[in-house]
Amino acid sequence: MKLENKTLTITIETKLEKATAYPQLEVIGRLYNNLKRRLYKRIIKESTSIAKLKKEFLSQYQIPARFFNSIYADLKGQIKSHHEMRRLNQSTISRKIRYLEEQVRQSKEKYVVFQKRRKIYRLQQQLNKPRREICFGGRNFFNKQFTGPEYITNHELWRQEWELRRNGEFTFLGSKDESYGNQLCQLIDNKLRIRLPNCLAVESKYIEVPIEFHYYQDYLKEATGNHKALTWRFKKRANGYWYVFLTFTLDKEVLDDQSNGVFGIDLNYESLAVSETDRYGNWIGSGQYHFSQEDKSSEQSLQEVSLLLDKIVVEAGQKKKNLVIENLDIKDKSGFNRLANRKKNYLLYRKSFSLLESKCTKRKVKLIKVNPAYTTIIGENKYRYRYGINQHEAASFVIARRGMGFKDMVPVQLTCFLPGRIKNRHHWSHWNWIRKNLPTCLKRFNSLSGKGFSREQLLTGRFNRRDLSFVLALSIVSI
Repeated sequence: MKLENKTLTITIETKLEKATAYPQLEVIGRLYNNLKRRLYKRIIKESTSIAKLKKEFLSQYQIPARFFNSIYADLKGQIKSHHEMRRLNQSTISRKIRYLEEQVRQSKEKYVVFQKRRKIYRLQQQLNKPRREICFGGRNFFNKQFTGPEYITNHELWRQEWELRRNGEFTFLGSKDESYGNQLCQLIDNKLRIRLPNCLAVESKYIEVPIEFHYYQDYLKEATGNHKALTWRFKKRANGYWYVFLTFTLDKEVLDDQSNGVFGIDLNYESLAVSETDRYGNWIGSGQYHFSQEDKSSEQSLQEVSLLLDKIVVEAGQKKKNLVIENLDIKDKSGFNRLANRKKNYLLYRKSFSLLESKCTKRKVKLIKVNPAYTTIIGENKYRYRYGINQHEAASFVIARRGMGFKDMVPVQLTCFLPGRIKNRHHWSHWNWIRKNLPTCLKRFNSLSGKGFSREQLLTGRFNRRDLSFVLALSIVSI
């Protein structure tokens, strides 16, 4: 048993009920986003260093250094996200082109070949398009002023929403070296004290905004007591209200103890399977929870999964057991099948995994991530029939054992059938070969033993290794 230090990131949201400070927040938002767009233009067109740009912006626009740092950190994140999305889009288009080219080679119908080549040509044009710069406010919404039926007849409505998208959000970056965790925005006696830039400070240098947080107050007290950095983000939504998001990190100790066993989780498109093991990796029990994503928003689906994860994390904390989950990475896997894309997209941004990490850290439960290779195949062929569970529960049991460091080797009655070229390879290669050749193995096994074993008996049966004649008879067989 040992304790590990983990970092817990918490974000608290609340609404500013009193609208007295709304006009000043809108002025700050316009200045902040205007300077961000100007800074972006200078970065992409000039080779000037950030240090020189910072000095120039501070003197020209009369803003504090921390105000510029917040703008630059926000802009750097947007640029990184823009480049990453472009890379993902290009990767998806390239994969679609390879898929269509393979179909063209296999097809013998001229009409089908013609249509596939047309698609390839259009995709190649998309792939060769010059790089687009960031459109603050969204390029799709910008084009809606010409295509949206409600905006063509009422351009003023579009301008209001466009203004909200471009200037309705700003951030004050925090630092643990500054008083109250932030130099520009400080929480003092349930009031936000916001420091105005010199260009906006006409009557007073500060404005005060009443604020109240309704949850996570104990975490907030811990963060302020330990002098943690507090980052404040202000956002105006379509309902006209301003919302505040407070983000900070806490250091938590997580219990790493496998002496009581672990829980393994297998998360799928519409189900969540859980298996529990003892300290020796033996199966204790399994369960599967179903949920539906049809006709639900992503927030509703995530909330349903969150409630299920709560139950599992609470039970793991009570039994002092670790949680084990697959370290899935299924980006760049989208194709032409919309249903398959939706199933993959559910796990694409790993919302459920980040949610589980946060819950485990709060409950002081260690979360272990393992390689997902062949977990379904091993569970299907080794544990499903032995314990009378379904394939997802069997996969979660394999995940749990892998998190404890156990290796699920191929049973002895099947090892003898492995070809010599792969006997010295990793046991995952053995399972891959067994999956493809299991019917042939069953037929040869029955012919040698003189018994009519079923598939389930072959996979789950316990055979005596000391029966040398039986082993030798199998070892000379090649498939």
